[in-house]
Amino acid sequence: MAGRGVLRRIAFRSRGTGRRIVGAGAVAFSDLMLPWALAFAAGAMLYVISSEVIPETHRPGFERGATTALFTGFATMFFLAATLG
Repeated sequence: MAGRGVLRRIAFRSRGTGRRIVGAGAVAFSDLMLPWALAFAAGAMLYVISSEVIPETHRPGFERGATTALFTGFATMFFLAATLG
């Protein structure tokens, strides 16, 4: 990536090189950890939805409408993700 080369040039340019190296390392580490952090956040959101929202919508008398809305929303988001990339 071009961003890493820029960070390296800035890190070795002047005084305070140690702090800049630590900063560049933190950026590189966060670049590697971002997909894992986003996956964890998505899992936490799915847990909250499945334990709080879905049982509340499936009260007696609302089962069919809630299930239809859930699958319609899922199909819409799947279509958007597939077409928009």
